[in-house]
Amino acid sequence: MASGLTPLPPDKIARTDEEVDHQRYVTRLPRALDIFLNELTGGKMDETLSSRMAQWATEKPQGSIEWHIGSLVMHAANKIDPDHGASAEEADKERATNEVAAEDQAEKVLEQESQ
Repeated sequence: MASGLTPLPPDKIARTDEEVDHQRYVTRLPRALDIFLNELTGGKMDETLSSRMAQWATEKPQGSIEWHIGSLVMHAANKIDPDHGASAEEADKERATNEVAAEDQAEKVLEQESQ
């Protein structure tokens, strides 16, 4: 069984990044549930379950239980939303980048206020 994860072309990466930056409330709720389920099952903080499954499908040794689970989940998800795993990983990266930028900006403001 193939991993079900196809790398995104640059234009889709840019589109995914733009979508993350301008998400509406109704689209943020499923993502919050996705992150919650990932953390509930022992995943990394602020990572979506979709991204975690995509990583399992591509990074775990073929034949391992994680690889099988990740590949199965990504195969099913990609039937509903093509390139779901790759999009989820890109969205996670974009959100992390935005969070780091916000934290850096907050540090600068605090430094300026303390002077």
